[in-house]
Amino acid sequence: MEILWITQIKSFIRFTRTWDDTMNRFRTMGFRAMRLINLLNTYRISYGAFTFLIVFLGVGLSTKYIHILVSNTDSLPHHYFVHLPHATPKKGDLSVISSTWVQQNIIKIIIGTEGDRLTYDDDGCLWVNDHKVGKPYGVSVTGRPLHPISSGIIPKGYVFVYAPHVRSFDSRYEELGLVHKAFLQGKAIGLA
Repeated sequence: MEILWITQIKSFIRFTRTWDDTMNRFRTMGFRAMRLINLLNTYRISYGAFTFLIVFLGVGLSTKYIHILVSNTDSLPHHYFVHLPHATPKKGDLSVISSTWVQQNIIKIIIGTEGDRLTYDDDGCLWVNDHKVGKPYGVSVTGRPLHPISSGIIPKGYVFVYAPHVRSFDSRYEELGLVHKAFLQGKAIGLA
């Protein structure tokens, strides 16, 4: 099955010449990824990037080491992600975290690691070292109460996760708080 699928991808790439031909061939191969097709048409992703994406997805989806994730929130600028569950994320990387408060997995950026300082300024904005996180809200967008995290030093084995949206649910709230490294579910890479 896997070899046949890879053969179809190779055939698809070899005989595709124009953007319209690419889209038509993609549709006729039996894929039901209309969201992806609409995304490609919207952003007019180049032929090379499209080919890479198809091959990457083809190989990745056939293994347990690569997953494609979709985020329906505006917390991050991307909505489609490649998830590498066995990769070890570091500061600055995206990672997947399971949140019992929102009862789903969330994708956030690691901006603080052990030894980094959490402080509040006079306006009530939270800072992680020199990175301004923002002012925590007292209520979530669904009306549930939120509690801001306390100032202090991030302890060994923990990270501070963040997303740039002002209403993002991240480590600035006790309901998620600092995340132990053992609960990071690999690394994520934003696609579009």
